[in-house]
Amino acid sequence: SDHALAMSYELLLQNPMQKINLQLSMDEIGIVLVCFMTSLGFAAVSLVHFKSFHRWSLRRGDAPQGTTLLSASLLCATLGHLLWLNYFRSYRDTGEPFLFLSSLARSCVVTARTMLQILLMFLARGDVVCRCGLAWARQKEMLLGMV
Repeated sequence: SDHALAMSYELLLQNPMQKINLQLSMDEIGIVLVCFMTSLGFAAVSLVHFKSFHRWSLRRGDAPQGTTLLSASLLCATLGHLLWLNYFRSYRDTGEPFLFLSSLARSCVVTARTMLQILLMFLARGDVVCRCGLAWARQKEMLLGMV
């Protein structure tokens, strides 16, 4: 046969339980905007914290280890959310997921959460985290369990 056959198709995923966001699409729910706003929020909180951290260090001479742990957690969380923003933007633009970027973003966010859990466990055990000299060796079992 000399006749060409042309076909086209379109796949549309829908969730009938959702009234406003019926289509299952990250563009529909605005994930890039949500990631941008979350990244902006984490960056703002980090900036305020680092200014306070710097003033504390200048006044006291040394920063408490609890504040250092909180700073590292904020840094990891901000980096993780910026990586998620980059992942979703590239996924939206190319249609191809960049799995290494998502794994790196997930690792940063999980690390930030783990650091906050360690800080909360110090507080739950009655340790004072706003002064220098946390007893890390005394907390070895707890730290190994968290990691």
